[in-house]
Amino acid sequence: MDITDHLLTSKEGQFVTVQNIFGKLNLCTVPRQGGEKNDLLVQIHTDDENQLAFSFKQPDGHYFPKVVSIKSVRQSGSQYKLQLEKIDNPTDLTKNHRFEKFDIKSSEHYGLRSVVEPKQYLHATRSKQIRVIDISERDSDCVAVTDVCISNKQVS
Repeated sequence: MDITDHLLTSKEGQFVTVQNIFGKLNLCTVPRQGGEKNDLLVQIHTDDENQLAFSFKQPDGHYFPKVVSIKSVRQSGSQYKLQLEKIDNPTDLTKNHRFEKFDIKSSEHYGLRSVVEPKQYLHATRSKQIRVIDISERDSDCVAVTDVCISNKQVS
């Protein structure tokens, strides 16, 4: 498994990070307003199948976005949401933590979709400052991102 440190940005130039919003950690995009570059670093874990998992460092550990199924009493079938899960050991990652890039025909930007079926696409709520990232069944809602590699390391 390769682990690389990246800065992950949206097409709008905002940084993808984790923030505490209303007492809950959320994946979101935020404008950079000073601060340390290290606060914005994302570790990308790439497996042999080129699937990606994203790790966001917080004071109490590393958090990974995960696609989870939620059942609704009123609806048959499942709906899905994006949840951040604290994981100490990357070998504990499941397919629900993994995403794959897909071409959105926007130069250096790409979209991210879940590996688990049915495919879920990362999208961001509409807001000028902080945009919370969740998932959608429609690829047209996908947030366009790009990344810049800061450092590289190999893990067995």
